Amino acid sequence: MKHRREIDGLRAFAILPVLFFHAGFSWFQGGFFGVDVFFVISGFLITGIIVNELHTRNGFSIVNFYERRARRIMPALFLVIGVSLPLAWFLLFPDQFKTFLKSLVSITYFGSNYFFLGETGYFDPNIDLNPMLHTWSLAIEEQFYVFFPLILWALWKFVKERYWIPILALFGIASLLAAQNNWFIDSSSTFYLLQFRAWELIAGAIAAIFLSHRKQPVYSKQIPSLLGMAMVVYSMFFIGSDLPHPGFITLVPIIGTVLIILFAGPGTIANKILSGKFFVGIGLISYSAYLWHQPLFAFYRVAQTHEASPWEFIPIMLLVIALSGLSWKYVENPFRNRKRFGRKSIFIGTAVLAIGLLGVTFVASRASINNARTTITGGSFVSVEDRIATNRGLSDTCRIFVGDNPDCATGDNPEVLLWGDSYSMHLADALKASPTKLAFSQQTLSACAPVLGLAHQNAGYGIADGEECIKHNDDVFAWLKTKSNIKYVIMASPWSDALWPEGESLNRDGQIVPNGSASLQALRTTIAKVEALGKQVVLVQPTPNNNEDLGQCLIRASVNKQDLSTCNFDLSENTRGKINALLQRASNAAPVFSLDPLICPDGTCLASVDDVFIYRDTAHLSHEGSTYLGATYDLMGQLVKAAQHG
Repeated sequence: MKHRREIDGLRAFAILPVLFFHAGFSWFQGGFFGVDVFFVISGFLITGIIVNELHTRNGFSIVNFYERRARRIMPALFLVIGVSLPLAWFLLFPDQFKTFLKSLVSITYFGSNYFFLGETGYFDPNIDLNPMLHTWSLAIEEQFYVFFPLILWALWKFVKERYWIPILALFGIASLLAAQNNWFIDSSSTFYLLQFRAWELIAGAIAAIFLSHRKQPVYSKQIPSLLGMAMVVYSMFFIGSDLPHPGFITLVPIIGTVLIILFAGPGTIANKILSGKFFVGIGLISYSAYLWHQPLFAFYRVAQTHEASPWEFIPIMLLVIALSGLSWKYVENPFRNRKRFGRKSIFIGTAVLAIGLLGVTFVASRASINNARTTITGGSFVSVEDRIATNRGLSDTCRIFVGDNPDCATGDNPEVLLWGDSYSMHLADALKASPTKLAFSQQTLSACAPVLGLAHQNAGYGIADGEECIKHNDDVFAWLKTKSNIKYVIMASPWSDALWPEGESLNRDGQIVPNGSASLQALRTTIAKVEALGKQVVLVQPTPNNNEDLGQCLIRASVNKQDLSTCNFDLSENTRGKINALLQRASNAAPVFSLDPLICPDGTCLASVDDVFIYRDTAHLSHEGSTYLGATYDLMGQLVKAAQHG
């Protein structure tokens, strides 16, 4: 294929938004679409090479194909991994380090998209702390290129060339429709898995086949090429992550990229812009920049006590560009030179490095090795990380409906029911430690507010999750009806998922409906049904938070021997004001108990008290923090009294 400078420039239009998006700049709210642009470019270039080889040689070599991929991908990737390992050793806490090592293993067989799918969603709050998250896209590409060359070979052998585009288009449309449909069921798998991304690479492949019969490698058309640029730029700035992606909305950057590839020929404005020295220069180092940015961003974030400002990443972005230029010049380019490194050297070197990496991860993952790690300042990771362990209350067993399971009760005939989601779980230690000793039962399910017949829906919580939540609450209520010994019901949740007006919920009929008056009424109805059983109800407001991970702040301050009070925040920064007001409206006659006076005396919200960690993350109480609040303020006594006077 003839080299096209504008394609190099287009790579810059892909990588720069990714950098700004991952740095946290809100005006690049669609910066993640840069990866989709890369997919189209990759599909176009790889298909162009294969089709050109088919035309000129009447066949193509699969060995040559994978040799080119190895030269392109592996040297820079192993360099970045090699630099990341010692940084991870000194900066990542034990659980983070274990996840990091597992991600390295998944990279060796290009399965990191499946690994990260099992860990968390791409848009989750703490996802930026994972140094190797970005390798999910490399995995998708390599998985695609296991099958696609064989598909092209089969088409070449058995199908007339004029039918290639319609056949590939059918595959692409099927993939797109599957992505759009599956997003509402499981948005995370839609984001991470090849079957829902293949259409993006196929779009580039179709463009390559379309142009393969032309003497000139591209059309020169002003309007479609400018429209393509406008679509790509618009998607980066104005389309956010709250829409189904990948899906129909992803057609905007995909079609835009295809229009640029097809029509940004010589003489067009788009060609002049994309062929400029700046964009071409950035485009040439875009692969290295993509590799370097996520580890450097992640390590910087985990090294900070407080949430880093987007502007703090500008120097790091400049460092990324500098390192990318060096790795492009001294690693990428030399290894593409067949005279310097032959095929045997590439394949053997890749195998040796992969095996060596597996050996390093095996040794480093041993508990004795991991526990011996210390920070640069000499602090112990293990001693503090356990203090912000996930708080599921009385037992990990209590993650689902358990009925009369003794692991989730503090007595044989409990008088109190603790009902809700993880914001109920984290109150269990407080109730147990309270001077008022009443036996209670914990019936909880994460991300499931105690509202009958309704379950929230969002990008990370699909229909299957909603159906599980509705069933869970039905089971709890049916169980409660048989428990005459229970006098008080404590209902706790962040309430935002269930009541937030801009949100959506799944109802019993399987319909997704907007929140608003219906969700408020659903909570009122739930309270009325519980009270009709002769139970007294009290609702608990969520803990105050300022959207900062206070648990990470506390452990980072602790290991770095900083004052823990640096993690405190002013009550005026509490983001829960609107939802607390909605909760008051929805509560009927049931009282609403606020934790603010306990956690925020004198208007300062305490992340810790006398070396006791109150928080374990952004808003959940730690085990020790919950115990402290219960023992100090008799939370059980206060909540029962509030229920009695409701």
